[in-house]
Amino acid sequence: MVQLQSRNESMKTTVELFVMFFDKVWIENIKSRSSKRLIEFYREVIDPNLFEGEVKQLINYINNDEHCALRSPVDLCRLVRDGLQATFPNVETILKIFLTIPVTNASG
Repeated sequence: MVQLQSRNESMKTTVELFVMFFDKVWIENIKSRSSKRLIEFYREVIDPNLFEGEVKQLINYINNDEHCALRSPVDLCRLVRDGLQATFPNVETILKIFLTIPVTNASG
């Protein structure tokens, strides 16, 4: 039971760090706060000078594309991977990290 509680707390902390990818409303100031926390935590694997700008561009892209119904981290990763890597390389890195965390947190 203690192990399950520990895993639950770990996943809760992770989701809080990556909250920007779960919020259904792409509001810039909410995403900005979230992106700053991600920059602090992952500054060694992303370019901290570019990440927030990429997030802002992604918000504009999603909000201005009437066909863009992306709302999950998997959808966002597919969007970026399928032709936008050059535009959002740091967002892609963060999404890949997030999408692999549950696998590395599992036990078997």
